[in-house]
Amino acid sequence: MSLHKLAPLPLVGEDLRKIHDDLLGSKKLKELVVFDLLCSGISLTEFCGCKAVEMSDSYLFVYFKKTNDSHAYPVPVRKLSAEWLSKFKPGDLLFADPNNSSNRWCYLGDYLIRSVISMEIRRVQNIIWSGTELSTYALLMDYGLRTVSIVPAPSLFLLSEAQRGILEHSLRAIAEDLKSLFDYFLRMSMDWRDVTDGEMTSYIHFHLIREKELKDNSIARHISSIKGFYMFGWVSGFLGAPKSFTYYYKRDESKQYRSETRKINFNLKNQYLDRVLFEEVLSGVVARSDLIRERNELALELGFRAGLRTSEVTDNRNLITSDLSLLISEAEKVGENTIKVKIFGKRNKLRSVDFSPSLTKKIKYFMDGRRKNIKDGPLICSTHGDALRESFATDVFRSAKRCVQHRMPSLLESLGANTRNHYYVSTSAFNDLTFHCLRHTYATNLVDFCYKNGFDPWEYVPEQMGHEDEDTTKEYIVFDGLIYRREKVRRALEDEDT
Repeated sequence: MSLHKLAPLPLVGEDLRKIHDDLLGSKKLKELVVFDLLCSGISLTEFCGCKAVEMSDSYLFVYFKKTNDSHAYPVPVRKLSAEWLSKFKPGDLLFADPNNSSNRWCYLGDYLIRSVISMEIRRVQNIIWSGTELSTYALLMDYGLRTVSIVPAPSLFLLSEAQRGILEHSLRAIAEDLKSLFDYFLRMSMDWRDVTDGEMTSYIHFHLIREKELKDNSIARHISSIKGFYMFGWVSGFLGAPKSFTYYYKRDESKQYRSETRKINFNLKNQYLDRVLFEEVLSGVVARSDLIRERNELALELGFRAGLRTSEVTDNRNLITSDLSLLISEAEKVGENTIKVKIFGKRNKLRSVDFSPSLTKKIKYFMDGRRKNIKDGPLICSTHGDALRESFATDVFRSAKRCVQHRMPSLLESLGANTRNHYYVSTSAFNDLTFHCLRHTYATNLVDFCYKNGFDPWEYVPEQMGHEDEDTTKEYIVFDGLIYRREKVRRALEDEDT
């Protein structure tokens, strides 16, 4: 997959130059080498088979194997100074196999998609049209290099909707839907013009329903936005032929599907991540700098210790550093070591979440340390202080889990043998975990906290989690009773159902 297939729209020469200059200025040599390889047309699958490097006449040569070819071919990458050339030795392993679960290198396909390019929405005002002023939204591709590029098709669609007189809050909702769609395309290295019916079905079922856990009305709105966008793409000439996605979404079938998947999602035995296992996952967080590693670890801590959803971790209305600094300062003045933080959640609902002393300490340490020289804004942000995509925490969890997956069978066997009467997930269940399991774990631990500290879990848990359905809280209380052997509580609750 070449560099030009890593984004929904091709990167133009100016964009490539800026990425190159940023890598060069930051002395990110490995990424720069891979950047050169991609620009020369070598695919990810080819250069991930690189076995060694060689220096000759100040040039770095990278050996790679072509598909279905046993020969290794040397490729001159760039002329380097003696200082930079000394960083490599003949025979060094430059790129590990990405299919190896223990791989800890951040190869450039990952680097560009996860660390440089992201989608953002920007409000555009004072557009004069037919004698009146319009406001609209634009979808931008942010390269994290102090430059952004507009994504034309969805931005023009939003402008056409504004011209039709659609209300601004509805226009913002459509913009959010399209950002979600194009974020997904970016993660999957897909071009929106080439999406198949099966790929669109996967987006709806696995991203919207399974990952984001959207309700039926939200999914229906997403589909409406996508239908309108693709119709616009055809009418406006972006597409050579109209798209006829089935969307595989019918109201009755969806309700049945969601009730079935809810049982799977809420099978808490397969979703509970014990502290020991969480620490193991944290050990799998690997990044190209200490700043990014600490930021990524903190993103996981926010799920495990505060129950935040993946979208809440990077929502640019949440966790603003100046607000957090003020909360921590005020707490310290009165001898407190916890803070209460306002969080925007699903459907823009605002709730207050209590941050524990340990989480508050980690946040303060990060803000006073490696994040100190980044501008005020979202706590979990890019190295330039910009907002990250809403699936960022999900991607961090997935990558960290993959790094430690090979150690799980022996670790779980050891834990099961040495800690009787304690619950751990199975190896197969661990392999299926997503970032959202941290929220399930937090809610379960919150019930235990309530019993130990004299709080009513029926009130405190939904307050902290933002639950609207009492049955959701009941799920966690029953499971807490199971793993902590509170038989009286569990049986009493089960009797209510008989």
